[in-house]
Amino acid sequence: MKEKYFKKFKYIKQSHNAKSLSFYMTKNNPHFSKELYKVFKRILKKRDDKFRILLHSRSESKLHNMVIGLKKDDFFLPHKHKKDEAYHVVSGKLALITFNKKGKVNKKIILSLTDSRIARMDKNSYHAVLALTDVIYHEIRLGPFISKTDSIFPSWSSKFKGNKIP
Repeated sequence: MKEKYFKKFKYIKQSHNAKSLSFYMTKNNPHFSKELYKVFKRILKKRDDKFRILLHSRSESKLHNMVIGLKKDDFFLPHKHKKDEAYHVVSGKLALITFNKKGKVNKKIILSLTDSRIARMDKNSYHAVLALTDVIYHEIRLGPFISKTDSIFPSWSSKFKGNKIP
């Protein structure tokens, strides 16, 4: 895929150990340029699944910045983290749904260019992410990333499989 889409961006490499299609930037002080945004949007239109570009270069980094592309109806089951995180919509529409400890919906936050654009999730807050349209957003979270313990899924999260939010 890199050869097909990121040929012009020599500093973008594919991460082969990620769960979903992921790329990372190898240069110091990376930025998400207008040119890269256009390519990212083109990829999102062609793909059937989510993908991301990491602005940090290592899972051990202390600050993680990810630009993520989701297709309409892509969904991340309710989960929590032991770290705070923030979401910033670049284009499209995203729903963040927060839950209490028993799985009851507390709040639905709509992020878009015409609604709220940025939201913060405090550590240990159960939340789900649902793409209401094709969406590109920036997620910021403290590192390091530890695959086995980064996301904590409650037993009740499985009732939301199939993207159904009450």
